[in-house]
Amino acid sequence: MKSLKKILALVLALVLALSVVACGKPADTPVVDEPATETETPSTETEEVEEEEPYTITISVSAGTGVQEGWDAVAAAYEALHPNADIVVDLKPGEGYPDWVNTVSTDIQADGVPDIVTVNTIADRTDMTINWNEYMEDVNPYDPQGRAWKDCFNYDAQSKSAEDNSFDNISLNSVQVIWFYNKDMFAEVGVEAPKTWDEMVEVCEKLYAAGYQPISIEGDYKSFYEMRMGWLCRNYIDQTNRSDLLIFRSQPGDYTYDPDKDDNWEIDYEDPYNDYPEKVTRNNVRKWAAIYDGTYSANTPGHKAMWDNFCKVFPKYAGEDAFYGCTDCMPAFYQGKAGMIVNTGGFAVSFARDQKKLAAGEALGEGEDAIEGAQQFALGTFPMPSMTNESGKWGADELFQSPARSIEVATGFLGAFNKNAVQTAHVVDFMMFYVSSVGYSAYANAALEAGWAPDGAPLVYDCTYPEDITAALSSMEFIGNGQNADFARGLSDNPESTRAFYDLALQCLKGEITTQEYVEKQAAQHMQYFEAALPSSIAISDFANPANEPVGQDG
Repeated sequence: MKSLKKILALVLALVLALSVVACGKPADTPVVDEPATETETPSTETEEVEEEEPYTITISVSAGTGVQEGWDAVAAAYEALHPNADIVVDLKPGEGYPDWVNTVSTDIQADGVPDIVTVNTIADRTDMTINWNEYMEDVNPYDPQGRAWKDCFNYDAQSKSAEDNSFDNISLNSVQVIWFYNKDMFAEVGVEAPKTWDEMVEVCEKLYAAGYQPISIEGDYKSFYEMRMGWLCRNYIDQTNRSDLLIFRSQPGDYTYDPDKDDNWEIDYEDPYNDYPEKVTRNNVRKWAAIYDGTYSANTPGHKAMWDNFCKVFPKYAGEDAFYGCTDCMPAFYQGKAGMIVNTGGFAVSFARDQKKLAAGEALGEGEDAIEGAQQFALGTFPMPSMTNESGKWGADELFQSPARSIEVATGFLGAFNKNAVQTAHVVDFMMFYVSSVGYSAYANAALEAGWAPDGAPLVYDCTYPEDITAALSSMEFIGNGQNADFARGLSDNPESTRAFYDLALQCLKGEITTQEYVEKQAAQHMQYFEAALPSSIAISDFANPANEPVGQDG
């Protein structure tokens, strides 16, 4: 990519101006090697900006607290360096964003289609988005140290293809889904944070007997598809199917096989990072062939056992019948009526801010978002309690094979549509600015000032959050990311299959079907929507020779 000349003096001025977010490598980030002596470093002389045609880059991610302010700050800082650039921040409502982005992705050359979007919900984006890996070795012209782009942020934490290690989504905020609880309520009732699901049931029983609602969680479709109930489904099916990777891991001779990774890999159920893409490769043709012939299926004893455990808690301990109509779990928790919620780590930050407001006599929220009767109490956290076998533990040959993991990832998932070479060059240059200590400091300062609550430590090197925010996030205990199941919420998140999943889940929790019927019906609907969910890069005819690179549905 052709790098545009910069006014370095202005860059350095921005570094000083954006000093609310402290700079200095976070203690828990990997040590970055110093660049080789021959690496090109930015000149200290002021250079004139190249004359170039005016161009526009449009950012259309979902709206949220501080998001507009953050992107506006990045846009202003970039435009100061590039007078011919027009960075348009056109945020979209979070409600319905997946449907919207999937719709615009059907024709990325159409008028009005944005450049930068959140790509993780696009069902099939093969050859549609920019592969950031093609630019990772390039020197980032906005990095004060003149490092390669991949050395400016935590590259290892990015979500990459299990087949070829490519990636089209950049995530700069770390996140973990954990349980939060009312420590004052727990002390009053005489219970402690549960470590296993059986202990969770016992805690729920005692809170319920004391007159409290044990858990506050939404029971609507959004919750099951993209929020809290969906998070739990993904977390816990992971305990039951770690061994399925042995079905579709790459074999010698496969087009995906990587001897450096795969020659010496062995499954380790106790190691929460053992099955990460950087440790072992997967052959997607083998995976989809296994789904097609039933070798890899939702109809398993482990999946049934997981739903047996869910039925011990939901809906009784989550508001009983009111659970199904709940669309906002926060009021009951803030009001001291419910003892536990599931949330991302950033809730620790927002809760601490809210407690300060209550102490000052201020109200929480306004209008329809106001929380009446909010109480002050101490907040506790605990990681996902593991489901266990009759032995009280887990094992490779049992229903629950490994300890519980969580949703523990880098978040943001910023991708860009690959429209043409010229626009791609502009977009990559802009993203290099954003994914630098200068650009990300601009975003974080403005977003924090507007009330944004980060979910974890920043993944851009040389930037840290203020001390009070870092302290609020310190209680998180990382236990590994378990989002590897294709059946947690419908087949590979195909929209029709996900809707069928929700309908069946409600039938199961209401007792209208048994847990055995549930897993059987889920497996059946996965086959019903199999061809719709099958990636376009793979054809059913490819299943006959899974070692070969697939020809795809147009082949």
